[in-house]
Amino acid sequence: MMNTLRFIPHNAHTVQVGERRVLFHIPTTGLFDLDEVGAAVFDLFQERGELGEHDIRERFEGRYTPAAVVDAVQDLIDLRIVGPDAKGPINPVPPKIKDYPLSTIVLNVNTGCNLG
Repeated sequence: MMNTLRFIPHNAHTVQVGERRVLFHIPTTGLFDLDEVGAAVFDLFQERGELGEHDIRERFEGRYTPAAVVDAVQDLIDLRIVGPDAKGPINPVPPKIKDYPLSTIVLNVNTGCNLG
């Protein structure tokens, strides 16, 4: 799976919404429902800060399937909530676009409801 992964706390925050646990992904302002496995993996990284494969296996062996744990860890890696280097930028620098394909954009703002 990996050598060591570090928790990047400035990229995520969890909140309780009723009985659901929701992950707020700060760089994208995305909201994600955490299932039981995802919440447990997130909590372990939040608690320890840095984990290796052995630490994760030790905590979850017999509780969840290895595939479910690997999927949860991979989701956190994809969102840059955990990674090999916790010093990465909170919001990566957007790519520079040298040649914009659009020359004009029209913005239409409607402040009323047209369903009535």
